[in-house]
Amino acid sequence: MEADKVLLEEQIEATLVNYEAQRKENRRRSANVAVVNASMAAVTTVLIGLSNSWQSASRILSSLAIATSALVMVVSGWDRIYNHKRLWMIYTDAWVQMKELKFDLAHLTKTAPGDEDAINHIYTRFKTVMKGLNEQWMSMKSEDKG
Repeated sequence: MEADKVLLEEQIEATLVNYEAQRKENRRRSANVAVVNASMAAVTTVLIGLSNSWQSASRILSSLAIATSALVMVVSGWDRIYNHKRLWMIYTDAWVQMKELKFDLAHLTKTAPGDEDAINHIYTRFKTVMKGLNEQWMSMKSEDKG
């Protein structure tokens, strides 16, 4: 196959933009899950402690503690399904590889712009990165027992 250098540059750039957005979104979601779970666990602990201290509000505080504890389970279940931290890592790895391809193609453009074999090799690497990301995603989803 004869890869087109200009089209390859455009595809690499578009893929970089997509992977960057995906990694940032999954990083944000992973952080949100961690913060919500830690916060709700702390609130649960405080509510249990208060329910033991304030006998007049014991039932209400205990009920709130149960609700916040349940929220931790819901958020943990959500994270188990989507695994944003792992997705963040997968997209970051692929994004770094795409950056390398972009740099290699730019270097090739300056040093040997007509080297079709080198362009084809970069195109093959491009497809390998994309396929690798898809395989990791599929593996992650097939491992999910939830």
